[in-house]
Amino acid sequence: MEAVGATDIVLMRKFPASPEDVFAAHTQPDLIEKWMTGPDGWAMTSCKCDAEPGGTFRYEYAHGGGRPGFSISGMFATVDAPKRLTYREVMAMAEGQTETQVDLQIRPGKTSGAVMRISLSYASTDLRDAIMDAGMKDGMEASYAKLDAVLE
Repeated sequence: MEAVGATDIVLMRKFPASPEDVFAAHTQPDLIEKWMTGPDGWAMTSCKCDAEPGGTFRYEYAHGGGRPGFSISGMFATVDAPKRLTYREVMAMAEGQTETQVDLQIRPGKTSGAVMRISLSYASTDLRDAIMDAGMKDGMEASYAKLDAVLE
């Protein structure tokens, strides 16, 4: 994960599965709830996803240690299976909410598997930097490690 330009974060990740399987894991609720849970201690308590242009999604999270929960919701703009998703995402937390423009692209790997590139665009450099400093990388990596196991 790296900061790119003034307001973006880009994450590249390889998976041991086909682009079709990686795409399905980002769009099918029964698969999403198996891996998109973040670091230890967090649990997804609700998962709704209607992956079509104009369709919406909402994921709700709770922490076993009593910390305030949060939700992630949004609307899909582009759904081009198994290559690309674009959507607006809103993360609502006790401290407030943030909006992100997301461009997720999946392509076949050079020899096998799939390569995913996610570009996250924020309203300001300060917001982007605060999100990176808040542990986003660790949370995303914990979830994607779980996705590796789901896809194997």
